[in-house]
Amino acid sequence: MSKLAVLTFKDNEKIDKYIKKLNDNKHNFIFLDNNLDNTVMEQTLQKFQGVIFFENELSDLNKICESILKMKKVSTCYIWVISTTPKEIGKMVYLQLGADAVFENETSLDEIELIINNALSRNAAVQGVSDNLENTPKNADFQMFHGNLSVLLGGDKEVPLTRLEFKILDLLYKKPKVAFTYQEIYQEIYQEDMGDKHYRIANIIFHLRKKIEVESERPKYIKTVRSKGYMLDV
Repeated sequence: MSKLAVLTFKDNEKIDKYIKKLNDNKHNFIFLDNNLDNTVMEQTLQKFQGVIFFENELSDLNKICESILKMKKVSTCYIWVISTTPKEIGKMVYLQLGADAVFENETSLDEIELIINNALSRNAAVQGVSDNLENTPKNADFQMFHGNLSVLLGGDKEVPLTRLEFKILDLLYKKPKVAFTYQEIYQEIYQEDMGDKHYRIANIIFHLRKKIEVESERPKYIKTVRSKGYMLDV
């Protein structure tokens, strides 16, 4: 059963409907105090696979943004925002700050439930592979640091990454030498179908290569698998 944290700044009957719908014995919802300091928040978030914010009114925007920024510093768990207002307020702002998905007022409960469940299922599958590889030797020349959202190259060069860059690289890192399709990567990062937006993944990979490759045109680590996607060669 997944543990999901819930943060809201005002009681709302609609929130109870969302929680009742999503609470289908697959998840354990716990309401958090939104005034937690960074140390307590880090210790608390280690217990959760995701956090759901409820945006009830315009005044919630700044509070949610501040909380997302805090969480990004101490955790890589999923962050979702559900708006219960008649119109979206800060969808692009939340996404730019690192939210994995923002659900508008018109989004059906069934759609929200599927997107959250799919994300958690994929995460559990990847974690299972990671656990199975726990006792295998680590590549000293290439190590991921979740706490810093960075990668260590050659044992001495730590490269800071954006949240999206880290999530893609971490996904590839968990299954080295295995090709991931554009669709698989896109769904993991954006929690929605890719459609014709594969250029988003290509753009992030472009910037990743600029940061970690000696020659981005002749990459050592992130290989392009023609007509499919990318793999990490470590």
